[in-house]
Amino acid sequence: MTLVVALILLMMGSAFFSATETAFSSLNKPRLKNMAAEGNKKAKLAYKLAENYDELISSTLVGNNVVNIAATTIGTLLFVGWLGSNGATVSTIFMTVITLVFGEITPKSLAKECPEKFAITVAPIINILITVLKPVNFLLIKLKSSVGKLLKVSGTTNGITENELLTIVDEAEQVGGLDSNESELIHNVIEFNDLQAGDIITPRVDVTAVDITTPNEEIADVFKTSGYSRIPVYKDTIDDIIGILYEKDFHNYVAGTTKSIETIMKPAEFIPPTVKISELLKKFQQTKLHIAVVVDEFGGTEGIVTMENILEELVGDIWDEHDEVEAGIKKLDDGSFIVPEDMDLDDFFEQFSINTETEASTINGWITEQIGKIPEVGDSFDFENPVSEEEDSEKDKENQNNKPQKLHIEVEGPRIVYLVETRLEKDSSGMELLRSLFSSQNGDYITAVDEKNIILIKAVERDASPESLELVANTIVDMMNSEAMLKVRVSYGTVVQELREVSKSYKEATMAMDVGRIFYAEKNVIAYSTLGIGRLIYQLPVNLCRIFIEEIFGGNQVYDLDEETLTTINKFFENNLNVSETSRQLFIHRNTLVYRIEKLQKATGLDIRTFEDAMTFKIAMMVVNYMKYLDTLEY
Repeated sequence: MTLVVALILLMMGSAFFSATETAFSSLNKPRLKNMAAEGNKKAKLAYKLAENYDELISSTLVGNNVVNIAATTIGTLLFVGWLGSNGATVSTIFMTVITLVFGEITPKSLAKECPEKFAITVAPIINILITVLKPVNFLLIKLKSSVGKLLKVSGTTNGITENELLTIVDEAEQVGGLDSNESELIHNVIEFNDLQAGDIITPRVDVTAVDITTPNEEIADVFKTSGYSRIPVYKDTIDDIIGILYEKDFHNYVAGTTKSIETIMKPAEFIPPTVKISELLKKFQQTKLHIAVVVDEFGGTEGIVTMENILEELVGDIWDEHDEVEAGIKKLDDGSFIVPEDMDLDDFFEQFSINTETEASTINGWITEQIGKIPEVGDSFDFENPVSEEEDSEKDKENQNNKPQKLHIEVEGPRIVYLVETRLEKDSSGMELLRSLFSSQNGDYITAVDEKNIILIKAVERDASPESLELVANTIVDMMNSEAMLKVRVSYGTVVQELREVSKSYKEATMAMDVGRIFYAEKNVIAYSTLGIGRLIYQLPVNLCRIFIEEIFGGNQVYDLDEETLTTINKFFENNLNVSETSRQLFIHRNTLVYRIEKLQKATGLDIRTFEDAMTFKIAMMVVNYMKYLDTLEY
């Protein structure tokens, strides 16, 4: 009876340590910090423990392993005493089930629901445990450091990155903590320092300016019609801006007279397009200016940037009584649309589900690119969207689920897409495990495609070897199997260098998954670069495959090959057409193998002892497998 009680207590201890580990690894640190700042002493202690995560995880793991080993030992003693020699086997099965259900899965799931509350509750106990295990933790941390140096594993910063902060803001908006306006404002503030003057420029073609020789009456009309309070002044050409004319000074000192505006002009501020708008804002504040001229590398005028342009990046568009409100896209009765020529091209493509690559940034630029000249009234062109409506619908659905625009992933940097296919639907354990293995802090991003497929966009080294890429895939398979008890298949594409090319790697991973399922069903890891001829067959038209099978076999005889014959052929191919080695591995006489090969030759007309016929037969069998796969699909 004592051992039974001890076993129950040890399982409770296992549940305690498992729940603690999950709670501290998934809690919201900012929320915990706010609770601590409000005077919650336990929250303060929990936050302190979370900050010292190495000692915390070492202590919980040591405690968890100790109680699990002790529980297993006591369980073995109990069952051996009850069942004799069979007790050890029964104990192993019983303790495995009990430990997984009550010591791991259940407590971790419960702790995941309210991690902050649980962490605060257990913080005093864990703090005592850390103190007791101080020497052990010291040795484990030193060991970790040594292993990290040996494996050249660099540590990551503990601070919150800009991307993580943006993600937190998005999550707060989704749960109702922030409204859309507040969220947008915070996004703008965070991203403010990344913008340059060239990103918010008013282009030269839209700049209202006057020549130094312009009569005062015409200048007055310019001020009146434009509504601007400041206008650049140039000499001969707008590339030679010599100052800024203020409306107030003009009307006070020059208007209605023959005086030159040169006497009242303010000096112009010239900046390159690469200046950060945060720096420009400080300069405006110091110099009390509200306008700057952006010049290119040749000294020509690219455009202007005003104080209003900068503020609009923070608070959105500012409309005054002189601004003409943009009408946007207008649909006509005949089904056609009127689109502003300066509309952002990304917005236009999103509106009409267009997927194409272009160097242009506005509608006007794209049209000019398409027709090869400056557009005139009556000009037209035909454009065929390379993406079908069905594919585009799927893409839109995927974009809505993934919301990649909110992740704020760095554009540059090598990445590769891993596609993880689980056998179970509606199982979130795989997703949670992957998120614990790969952190967005390291540039890795994880999202679900559907109920059975998960995408991992992983940042890699620019010179990542094929072995290292495959190691990641094998690690995923092993961890899913051991930690989440999920049988998965992993495929991956090739390394791409820019964010816009990630879709290419994803398509490659998808093809690798399909091809692997057809031709390499025994493999759990499939790389796009190793698909070989399977990729070629996968892309063949169905009618061409049927014609090929008919030409090679002259009927459906190949479908009728018995298992013995197929095993013999596969082993023969594995041994590079070596008759002696194949017969030895199959434990048959050499003449028996030759007989089977000659029998196949009579049936198909192919002597697989020759390289050419062997290659033909191998390809044909792969095509047959492909046809069988197509027959199983539901259309």
